[in-house]
Amino acid sequence: MNIKRNIIFALESRKKNGVPIVENVPIRMRVIFASQRIEFTTGYRIDVAKW
Repeated sequence: MNIKRNIIFALESRKKNGVPIVENVPIRMRVIFASQRIEFTTGYRIDVAKW
């Protein structure tokens, strides 16, 4: 039996007045399992430059 799953961590892309926010951005986690996807925030934030 082969179980395929993916877990991806990425920064949430947000804009304020048309300008991307690059400080204190939430980290999102996406889990893909059995062709179903769920995405939620991890509760942590980071600057884009440090990612």
